[in-house]
Amino acid sequence: MTERQIAHVDHLKGVIKNYAKGQSQLLQRGVEYELKEKAMANEIEELKKALREHRKMVKFAQRLIEKKSKKIERLEKYASQFDED
Repeated sequence: MTERQIAHVDHLKGVIKNYAKGQSQLLQRGVEYELKEKAMANEIEELKKALREHRKMVKFAQRLIEKKSKKIERLEKYASQFDED
C-alpha cells in the first residue's frame, strides 16, 4: 500500500473510533434521559396521590364544618327560645 492509502486507512480508523465513541455517548445519554423520565413519572404519580389525599381531607373538613355549623345553628335557635322568655 502507498503512504496515501495507509494515511487514508488510518484516517478511516479514526473516523470509525470517533463514531463508535459518539454512539456510546448517545446511548449513555439515552439511558440517562430514560432514567430521568421514569423518575419524573414516579414523582408525578406520587404528587397525584398526595393531591387526591389532600382533596379527600379538604372534603372531610368541609363536611365536618357544615355539620358543626348546623349544630351551632340548632343550639343558637334553642338558646334563643330561652332568651325570649
